Amino acid sequence: MPSDCQCSTPSVEYVDRIKVLNNKQATRKIARLEKEVEALRSENAILKRKARSKTLTKKKLVGDLKRHLDRI
Repeated sequence: MPSDCQCSTPSVEYVDRIKVLNNKQATRKIARLEKEVEALRSENAILKRKARSKTLTKKKLVGDLKRHLDRI
């Protein structure tokens, strides 16, 4: 019989660590990132709606994205 350390199936253990920051800078950064995520989600919804339109060509969509990236 195999011992416990020679098990035929490998076992994987995951450890989740939660780090609590009590820092004003970290709180501001998290808030800024949450706003950025919300802006990107709304932008993504707009781009999906535009992409569904049959009049929007791939070239126009790529051009719009390039212009947006240039502004950022």
